[in-house]
Formats: sequence, structure tokens, C-alpha cells
Amino acid sequence: SLPLLTVVGFDATTNTNSIFVIWQTPNITSMTQVMYGVDPANLDHTTVVDSVPVNVHEITINGLTSQTRYYLQAVSVDQYGRTVYSEIISKVTK
Repeated sequence: SLPLLTVVGFDATTNTNSIFVIWQTPNITSMTQVMYGVDPANLDHTTVVDSVPVNVHEITINGLTSQTRYYLQAVSVDQYGRTVYSEIISKVTK
């Protein structure tokens, strides 16, 4: 059976115009991106997909508006084509 593909520890810290996002897919490496936006029902922005499959994922999202609530969700795809989504979290920029 294949290793379990799960998202663990999805969290973020904010700065004035950026959000630093971190999470893990501990059991198998995966390629990942973050979907984000100001409306949780419409995460209309995405980050560039990882260039290399990894277990620990770190992405900085730049060019954001200060003092704004953003909603974020990670999407990870493993080498077998399986896709997993994190929960949606929200963070306010400083």
C-alpha cells in the first residue's frame, strides 16, 4: 500500500505585505502550492508550484495588502497523482 498523503501543521505568520506559510506532508514527498484570497469561497490566487517534491513546505506570499484578512489553503500532489487539501485558515496582515 502507498504511504499516506496528509497535510500536517498548516499554519502561517504575517508581516505587513506578506504571509509566510509552512506545513508538512510527513509520510511522502509532494509538490505543493497555496491557494489564497480575501473571500474563503473564492481563493482566486495561487502560488507557483514547488519545483522539487519535499516533505516540509515553506512559501512566502508577497505583494499583499496590509491589515487585511486572507484565507489560505494548501494543495499537495504526490508522485502517484494523489491530491490532498489542507483546511482553510485565515490570517490578518500587519
